[in-house]
Amino acid sequence: MRLHQVLREREATPEDLAAVALHDPGLSARILAAATGLAAGHRDDPASLSAILARLGRDTARTLATDALVRGFFSPFREDQGATLGRLWRSSLGCACLCRSVARLADQEAPEEAYLVGLLHNLDQWLALAGGDEEAPAERGAALLEAWNPDSFASDAVMLRGEPLEAVEDAPLLVRLVNVSCTLANGDLEGEALDAFLERAGHVLGLSGRGIAELWQMALREVREILAEYGFEEDPEAPLVDDEAARVALGRVVRDATLAGMLLRVNDKSAWQAVLDNFYLLFGPQSVAVFEHDVASGSLRGQDSRGARAPRALRRLRLALQAGRALPVEAGLQGRALFGDSTPEATVSGLDRQLQRLLGAPVVFALPLQGNGELLGVLVAGLTPAQAERLAGQQELLEEFRRIAVEQLERDVYSLEERLATLETQLAGIQGRASRLVHEANNPLGVIRNYLQVLASRLQDDQDTRGQLEIIDQEIDRVGSILARLRDLGQEPEVSHGAVDVNALVEELLSVFDTSLFATGRIATERELDPRLPPIRSHRNHLKQVLTNLLKNAAEALPPGGRVRVETHDGVVLDGRPQVQIVVADDGPGLPDDILQNIFTPVPSSKGPPHSGLGLVIVKNLLSEMNGSIVVQSTPERGTRFEILLPRELPDE
Repeated sequence: MRLHQVLREREATPEDLAAVALHDPGLSARILAAATGLAAGHRDDPASLSAILARLGRDTARTLATDALVRGFFSPFREDQGATLGRLWRSSLGCACLCRSVARLADQEAPEEAYLVGLLHNLDQWLALAGGDEEAPAERGAALLEAWNPDSFASDAVMLRGEPLEAVEDAPLLVRLVNVSCTLANGDLEGEALDAFLERAGHVLGLSGRGIAELWQMALREVREILAEYGFEEDPEAPLVDDEAARVALGRVVRDATLAGMLLRVNDKSAWQAVLDNFYLLFGPQSVAVFEHDVASGSLRGQDSRGARAPRALRRLRLALQAGRALPVEAGLQGRALFGDSTPEATVSGLDRQLQRLLGAPVVFALPLQGNGELLGVLVAGLTPAQAERLAGQQELLEEFRRIAVEQLERDVYSLEERLATLETQLAGIQGRASRLVHEANNPLGVIRNYLQVLASRLQDDQDTRGQLEIIDQEIDRVGSILARLRDLGQEPEVSHGAVDVNALVEELLSVFDTSLFATGRIATERELDPRLPPIRSHRNHLKQVLTNLLKNAAEALPPGGRVRVETHDGVVLDGRPQVQIVVADDGPGLPDDILQNIFTPVPSSKGPPHSGLGLVIVKNLLSEMNGSIVVQSTPERGTRFEILLPRELPDE
């Protein structure tokens, strides 16, 4: 339970975790077994439990702690077992402390290894108490230590712990000191027998008998201090470590860890939605909402809510991070959960009374969610007085929920940053390839432009042909502009707004198509251009690209003898704002339903090579850049009709 508590603290280090695990032979054995299975081949500093925990990571440590909790809770309970466990625990601690003290005095290279082996010297008895084992228990404990660190004499020390001193006199130091410490920790020697053993032990360890006795008394004092940490102030010979009260506390922690861990991992939603949903399910408030920390403005910004009376109003709230403003702000600044009183007079400010109304509950509760020292947001719940009282008594579950919620939010942010970094890398590669292609394309465009100038000089007397050559030259310039935009892909688009005469642009394009695609396909054109239409503030090249794509699509879709009609209209209003309407319609066969439903999304073209199927996607994107919109109607009887709306903004506005 203590290890589980330490794991909830974000600042906890591997040394903090090891300090708890080294008080419990069962946890230490679990960690060594995990290190053997998960970190095979990584034997650096195997004597240090903190190094092992650092290598395994917090998630593995948390799994081990939860596994120990659950197994402990569901293990068979006998009223007499608590004292037996306590006696065994005290013996393990005594042997471990004495092993470390003697190892330090004897300049042993790894006193922490000596402590750990001393702690696990009676692992066979722990296993037997847990339910027995078909194998020889001592061999099972020695096998664990052998697998953990085959270069150590730890397994030999366990196997020879009960041998007479004379049998281990020439053994390595670790084997000798475990043998001596184990005999003293079992507490079977008294009086003259103890004095005689201390003299022989001093000889075996190269110390005086009196020195061994003093080290043993120091070890006993250390054991008493450890027992006091866990509430055993009277230093009992057999501390009662397993009783009904301990089982109730253990069950509460198991329940909290299981509920919180399960709930926050079942959602396939955004992190904030998961946090809200699971708080709502776990604690059952009247309502719950979240205020996300907006670092740029230094405020808490209303986000999602569950069960709130006025969710839209909550989303419009902005709470400045200044003391005395509102309960969520105070919770965020202080870094702790706060309850607002159920009486309006006792709340922090008028904003809290607003929160009571919006959440539909008399008590406001605020829980700050902080990660790596930074405020991520504040969860706010509306509670009844009874719910507030119940929540106040669930602090362990609340802290468990908060810890996992913060991890979920941080993972969500990290995942987003990782995806953005990947996209930036991909975009950089695309920009490089696009720049090379643009450079290559500009070369033939330059050649074409030079030949056009030569042709124009030879046809000075043919004004009609010179006019058509000028249009071609303008189109080449527009191609160059489009290629430049391709080269600058990923950068902010350059805003180029000016006065655009929509009617004149339509006439210009129709004159080009009438002598090219429409003439080739024997397609007739009609015009209905509103003479009241003034020049509007827009992007001429974007609009020209849009109309070119629509006219080109019509030419390719119509059979010989087909008709294209272009209209412009002033005096159109959308959502109270004046608009300019442009219509491009044909009397062709119409579009199939499957194409019509996905007409503005990228799909393979039905026209075959070299068509990309992106023409109308480009149209939609260009209109979006101009704050415009487009709709389409298509039936086999009437053909296809595209209607464009652009903001009617005059150049001087």
